[in-house]
Amino acid sequence: IVTSKRRTHVQFDLNIQKVKKEIQKLGDLDYVRSEIRRLADEVRQFDVHMKLSPSARKRLKDLENRYETWVRSLSKAQKQLDREFSKALRNIKKTHIEVQKRFDTARRTASQQKSKISKASQDLEGAAGSGKKARAKKVSVKKTSGTKKKRSPSKKNRKPNLSKQ
Repeated sequence: IVTSKRRTHVQFDLNIQKVKKEIQKLGDLDYVRSEIRRLADEVRQFDVHMKLSPSARKRLKDLENRYETWVRSLSKAQKQLDREFSKALRNIKKTHIEVQKRFDTARRTASQQKSKISKASQDLEGAAGSGKKARAKKVSVKKTSGTKKKRSPSKKNRKPNLSKQ
């Protein structure tokens, strides 16, 4: 290892022959299989409880219990989330269907209004083309008593205009 004030450099001694040999071992499928089997046997034979002290075993047992509790609570939360999601999805689907129905109704109404307007327009054009005048309906306006004109004051009650004097 070469160190300087600013950077640390690690130099590796690369032995090309050694690297080639390891690559050839990895290329040999039987060798890789035998190594995997050997490692699996070692893992199976390893007994955690024999290697641990009694306090470490107790701590491991506590950790396992906490892990199981955590997994159960996580599972409950996941189920609750799934239920809420399903409920929200059902509500969205219902709303979608309802909106679609209303949209279709509005579309049909608009289509009917359009056909009525085009028919009325054609009737007016047909009446104008045949020499008949099309009369618009007369709109009557109801007069109300609230719009009466104010009465001017009588001569007796008038104030004299003093500004001209």
